[in-house]
Amino acid sequence: MKKLIAISVVFALVAGVAFAVDLGGTVIGTVKVIKADSASSAVTAGGGMNRVRLEGSGEVSDGQFGGWIRFDTASGAAGSAWTNGFMGYAWWKPIDQLKLTIGKFSDGFFEQNGNACWGFYQTATDTGVAMEGSNAWGWGPIAVGPNIGGNYRGGFRLRQAFNPAADFGGLFIAITPVDMVEINIGIPFIDKPFRNTPANLDIGDIFKATFAQVALNMSFGTIAFTFEGDQGDADAHRDPDLLKSQIFGFFALKAIDNLQIDFGLGTNFDSATNADRLNIGLAVKYAPGSWGIKFRSMFAIPVSGGQKFGMLFDILPYFVINDSFRAYVSGGVSIYNIDNIGQGGSWHVNPYIEVGEEWGAKFLAGIKVYQKGDISSGSTAVNFEIPVALIVSF
Repeated sequence: MKKLIAISVVFALVAGVAFAVDLGGTVIGTVKVIKADSASSAVTAGGGMNRVRLEGSGEVSDGQFGGWIRFDTASGAAGSAWTNGFMGYAWWKPIDQLKLTIGKFSDGFFEQNGNACWGFYQTATDTGVAMEGSNAWGWGPIAVGPNIGGNYRGGFRLRQAFNPAADFGGLFIAITPVDMVEINIGIPFIDKPFRNTPANLDIGDIFKATFAQVALNMSFGTIAFTFEGDQGDADAHRDPDLLKSQIFGFFALKAIDNLQIDFGLGTNFDSATNADRLNIGLAVKYAPGSWGIKFRSMFAIPVSGGQKFGMLFDILPYFVINDSFRAYVSGGVSIYNIDNIGQGGSWHVNPYIEVGEEWGAKFLAGIKVYQKGDISSGSTAVNFEIPVALIVSF
């Protein structure tokens, strides 16, 4: 028995040297103390656990192999290729200039959008205290259909101007021939593109959905060009179409102290879809110290007939009261049907506070007043909420 214990201890010590392991988790709970709107006399309340997540990552001591895994109660949605809330990936880096990854990272690989998308509200987005609603990448129309986050009723989102990242499951290749150059490729072998008969999916359709990117990391900032292959349409049982693929340009200026400017440009090749518009995005963050301000905007400019001009503006001034107390005032306007703003426009005013660590455990509370146009129903009710949330990471 003593010999068995000794062997076990030695094995544990060897494993500890061979593998560097990092384990952690996040819990987010949010309650809405008051919910009301101008279309009804009812005053309600509610809440839920936005996130109950465990994550782990590790790599061998020589840094050639590694992996990551996540269990998230929100990850096992019906229809997802990642059941029971699990997802993960494994990687191999045979040389410094090449990294191969197989699996899935739900936030996406190779993202290039600076402070324009999730980076605008950061962790406050995940609690629902900040005014994001169902559009986690730019406040606007509500999500519909099975492809949540990708299909917006009559509208647009900031990820149509800024690189949306490769958030599917498959093979990912990162090539770095020199320090300043990145060549990134993703092919959805696991999360296959949508089509009517997935059991007979042609290999050509998989490669039509390829994600490819070239990024240049310069001393003054980042320049990136991205091609995002069309994934097809699950509702219409439509196979991937190269003409519906999207292309993006991105530039981040970081050379000026306390200032970052992000510029995005996105469109596709097809005049018969939502992207027969040229989508132009701009985000600015100025943070001199005890206060700061963020601004982001997007203009959807029609290139051919059938589309309306749209625009989006968000502004977020904030104040750092002390090391553990920050106050924010969010405001924004989204117009996605210029001919009928009453049915095709949204606005919000959303002051909120954070008490605790900026990137760790904290308490959040705010007031949300907003109006979301809904083209399908014409609803223009003004909504009022008081959300309160807690984030704990460990």
